[in-house]
Amino acid sequence: MLNNMILESSPETQRQRSYRQEKIHKRFPELKDLNYCYYLDLWKYIGQIPERFFSIKAYEDLSSFLKDLKNTDPENLAYILKEYAGSFSVAFRSLAEVNALPIHDIGTNPTSSSDQYDLLQFCIENINPNYLKLIEAVYANLILPIAAYQRLARSAKLEGFDVFQRSQELESGDYNHITGCYRHIIRNGIAHGNVKLIDNELIYEDREKSDKKSPAQIIDLFNDTVDICNGLALALRAFYMHDQNVISDKGILIPPQILLEELQSEIDAPGWRIKGCLSSQTLFNTRSQLIIFVSHNIFDPLKIDYYLLRSAVFAEMFYPGYERYFFKLSSESLPSWASFHGKELEMRRLNNISRIEDYIGVWEQKVIFSKYSYLPRIIFKISTFVTVMKSIIPLEVKKTMENIKELVIAVRVTKMHRTKYYSVLRASVIVEANSEKPLEDLIRANCTLIAKTAMKMARKNADFNDFSRYLSIRYLRISIFARDYRIRKLENSRLMPDLLCTLELNRTKTIKTIDIAGGIPEIIGNYKIVWNKRANILRISLANSYNPS
Repeated sequence: MLNNMILESSPETQRQRSYRQEKIHKRFPELKDLNYCYYLDLWKYIGQIPERFFSIKAYEDLSSFLKDLKNTDPENLAYILKEYAGSFSVAFRSLAEVNALPIHDIGTNPTSSSDQYDLLQFCIENINPNYLKLIEAVYANLILPIAAYQRLARSAKLEGFDVFQRSQELESGDYNHITGCYRHIIRNGIAHGNVKLIDNELIYEDREKSDKKSPAQIIDLFNDTVDICNGLALALRAFYMHDQNVISDKGILIPPQILLEELQSEIDAPGWRIKGCLSSQTLFNTRSQLIIFVSHNIFDPLKIDYYLLRSAVFAEMFYPGYERYFFKLSSESLPSWASFHGKELEMRRLNNISRIEDYIGVWEQKVIFSKYSYLPRIIFKISTFVTVMKSIIPLEVKKTMENIKELVIAVRVTKMHRTKYYSVLRASVIVEANSEKPLEDLIRANCTLIAKTAMKMARKNADFNDFSRYLSIRYLRISIFARDYRIRKLENSRLMPDLLCTLELNRTKTIKTIDIAGGIPEIIGNYKIVWNKRANILRISLANSYNPS
C-alpha cells in the first residue's frame, strides 16, 4: 500500500474511489479487513454489464472449494495454481474481451420475418464464435482447479486433459450445475463449421449427433455461459486477493490480466486510460522493461506529468522487478513517451517514501507533446476544476438520493408508441428497499413516483423526431422486479420469482388488458397493482386486495 496519499488517489477520482470501495465492502464483506486494499476492479461485478449478472452459485462453489483446499491440501492447490498459471491468464484475458462486446444487454424479440432472419444472423456472427471462445479459453481453464484436483486425488494423469474430460470430472460430483453451460455437440458443430439454418432454427452437428436450437435458446445458453464464467472468474480473483500471504509464500504468480485490470481501475481517470502492458527489453543494453500503452486527451503538461508519475508508481507496485518502465502516449497531439528507473521506483516503495518531491529522481527520459501547452496556467486550472466538478456533483447527488429515498428505482426497459392522440408506455423497472419497511408497502406508497420515473426515462430514450415523445401518456404498464436481469429476460420475464407485480395506469376507454396469471389485484388511487403470488419476497395484506367482484 502506498503511503503517499497524493499518488494513492487522484483528486479527480478520490470521491468515486471511496464510493466504489464502500459498495464493494457492502457486496463482498470478507474483503473489508484485508491488508491488501487494491480491489477496485471488483466494482465491475456491481456496476457493469454483463459482469454484475455473474452466477452466484458458481462463485460460491468455487470459493468454498478453494478455501477448503487451502486448509486441507495446500500443496496440491499450489501445484495446480502454478502449473496452470498461463491457462488462467488466457481465461481472464479472453473473458475480458467477451465481456467488452456490445451484445450482452439488447432486446432480441423478432416482430417480423426479416427480424427473425436478422436474429439468426446475429447468432451466427456473434453468439456462436463467442460461445466457442468462452468454452475453449475461459470455461475450460476456470474449472481446472476442481477438475485437476479430482484427477490428482485419484492419481490419474493430467495429460490430454481437454475441455470434455474436465467437464466430465465436474458432472459426477457436487458441481454438475457448472457444466450446464457446456454442450458438447454445439461446441463441436461450431468448431468444425457444421451449423445449419433450417426453418428459423440452428442445427449443430458433429460426427454422430445433432442438436437443434432456436435463436432464443442459443442466446440463453450463451448468457448462462457468460454468467457462469464470470462467477468462476470472480471466485478465483477474490482468492488471489484474499490469500496474498499464501500466494506469495508458495511462489504463485497472479495472472497478468488480473494485475492489468486492477492497474486500470486504480489509474484510469477522466481523460487518462491505460490500454495495456507488454514485457520487453531495451534495444542496446537489454534491460528488462515494461511498456505501458496510454490513451489520453489531457493538454495540461503538469497534469500529464502527474498522471505519468502516478501510473509509473502503481505499475512498479503491480509489476515489480523491471529495470525500466516505458510509457507510450497516444492523443490528438504528436505521439509522446516517457521512461522511469525501475530500481528508483522500487527503492521508494520499499522505504515508504511519502513526499512527492522525493520522486523527482525516478524520471529517466521524456518527450511530451501537448497541443495547447502555450495556454496560460489559469486555463488549465479552470479545466481541472470543471472536470472535478463533473465527477463530484453527480456522485454526491446520487449518494444523497440513496440516503434519503426509501425506494431506489432503476428503469431498465421502456417501449413507447403513439395511438391516435396519446402515447402508450410499457416499461420494466428494478426496485430496491432502502429502509426497513416491507418492499410491497414501499411500492404501494410510491406508485406515482415509479410511474413518473418510467415516463421521464421513456421520453429521454425516445428519438427527437418520435411524435409519441411529445404526447400525453394515457396508458402505462410497468413490470416491477426485485432483481436486475438482461433486457431480453426482462422483456420475456413471464412469472419469474423476481417479478413482484405489474403497475397499470389506464386513462383510456379502449385498451383492455389481461392481468398476470394467478395475480392478486389491488387498487391504489388511479393505479392498479397486480401482485405476483410466486414472488420470493412478497408479503401481501389480503385485507387491502382489490376484489373485482
